[in-house]
Amino acid sequence: MNLESVKEYQAKNLELHKTANLESVKKYQAKDPEISKAMNLESVKEYQAKNLEVHNAANLESVKKYQAKNPEISKTMNLESVKEYQAKNLEVYNAAHLESVKKYQAKNPEISKAMNLDSVKEYQAKNLEMHKVSNLKSVKKYQTINSENFKLSNLESVKKYQKKIESNFPPRPLSLDLQHKIALNFCKDTAPKKFEEAGCAVCGKLTLFTELQKLSELKLDLNVLIQQGVTQAERKSSNDDLKDINGPILENDLDNICNLCHKSILKGKMPSFALANGKWIGKVPDELQNLSYAEQLLIARVRHNRCLVRVSSGMRKMRANVISFANPTPKIYNILPPPLEEMDNVLAFIYTGPCKPTKSDFESNSTFSLS
Repeated sequence: MNLESVKEYQAKNLELHKTANLESVKKYQAKDPEISKAMNLESVKEYQAKNLEVHNAANLESVKKYQAKNPEISKTMNLESVKEYQAKNLEVYNAAHLESVKKYQAKNPEISKAMNLDSVKEYQAKNLEMHKVSNLKSVKKYQTINSENFKLSNLESVKKYQKKIESNFPPRPLSLDLQHKIALNFCKDTAPKKFEEAGCAVCGKLTLFTELQKLSELKLDLNVLIQQGVTQAERKSSNDDLKDINGPILENDLDNICNLCHKSILKGKMPSFALANGKWIGKVPDELQNLSYAEQLLIARVRHNRCLVRVSSGMRKMRANVISFANPTPKIYNILPPPLEEMDNVLAFIYTGPCKPTKSDFESNSTFSLS
């Protein structure tokens, strides 16, 4: 009668019954947690035995809900459960895992191959020596079980490798198209414009023609090159007044400008290596061009180095080695040429050999021109 009354009340007041029942269960669980767990487990097992499909579906829904709410905790608990089950039922676990892998491979062959390859590479990187040993064992095992298949697959692999690394010797004759292409590229690379040079009117530097532009064809504002006290007009007498050269400071005999100077002038800036930036020296007079080393010493106001010439006489001619090194105390001359006795401190000759050089030796050798 009591059971009938409970069922009747439950049917009439389902929500209230559920709430009251839940409260009672919680109180009992709080008082006797171990007994409650055991009884709950027994109830679950009994229900599972009676309603297996329904239980599995309900359990799967519960697991998915919990995973959605607590993904990290779910992963950790699942991993722990798998490890625990694997330790208790190793053979059963391996068989079930193998079946799962085969099913997944059958459904997704390409994805499975890619994932398996990534796993192998990752394991190989972490455990190189162990991977080599296990791989060698697998190869030997496969070789023992499938000797014929192994021989065929190994032969195919060897042929593929040989085909990749084979060297064609002697090489085949060049085709006419390739010969023409090689000759054309050679002509392009050795064309005069590739190595011919000209001076830049702004900085005076020798530059490849490919890096120069015609100054007369460009509309540039050259006022940035106008500087006072940098240039000096040529004087024919010491009584002539010192005068600056009017206008932008350029090398007037040139009509080219290099890309570097062009870029600076476009921005309204003075090029770093421009003649107007304190680097103007004017034209070298014809009398001072193509001088020998000794002649340059005679007209130099500042002696910043010394030159030592070692001359050795041989059977038929004399050979010389020249060494030039810095002068520790440069001297500035106001009167040129300098005294002859001071020239010995700047240029010296040392003769070595079995005998003194004769006048004919000096006349027949161009060593002492030092050009």
